[in-house]
Amino acid sequence: MNGRIEVENKIELRIRNNLVGCPDYFYDWYMNLKANNNTPATCYDYINKVKQMLMSYGKYPTVKELSQRHTIEYFDSIQKIKDRKGNIKYSSSSYQQSVWCALSNFFDYMYKVKQIPNNYMETIKRPKNKDEERIKQERVLL
Repeated sequence: MNGRIEVENKIELRIRNNLVGCPDYFYDWYMNLKANNNTPATCYDYINKVKQMLMSYGKYPTVKELSQRHTIEYFDSIQKIKDRKGNIKYSSSSYQQSVWCALSNFFDYMYKVKQIPNNYMETIKRPKNKDEERIKQERVLL
């Protein structure tokens, strides 16, 4: 078998295991991701990030329980994280961007299929990539 196909099959198995017990709207969104030719790795990453947001409700919310306020509060909460020692630090801008992309994709889908009244991520701007700016400053040319 081809190595790339084997890796994709392993990721898809992890995705299927991750979707057990999830609401139907979450599974429908995942199928939409696949239909739009997202790689299994992208789907897996998006699923994990959106699932974390959904679990911040305490349980899987119904579509009616999804709210813009909770989404904004959740996105604000990911900007500071605890490291392994328990110290609070700012999350990297690339992590913030990846969470923003996953949530934006999810809520855009939910809005387009008329599950929610508006895209809850529409009011949150995509974070700037400060990591890239820092790397450019550190780069030394010979």
